[in-house]
Amino acid sequence: MNLAPEVLFARTQAGRTAHLRVGQDGPYRRRPGFGTLIEGMSGFAAMNGFADREPVLPPMYLADSVAGSTVRARR
Repeated sequence: MNLAPEVLFARTQAGRTAHLRVGQDGPYRRRPGFGTLIEGMSGFAAMNGFADREPVLPPMYLADSVAGSTVRARR
């Protein structure tokens, strides 16, 4: 699809990338993250669902959307 960061930056001056990480400092700062992992470690999954069942992840890409919104807001 030719979506490499260099290609996107050349096409638009608003091109940005975001990398999900598990915090900026602390013991997990160098570990990469992804949506499901972030949603679980943040406690979001544990706060949803029922007390007598396993945690429930959101039915959408919540962590990715929040990361994208944050990058957009800091423009």
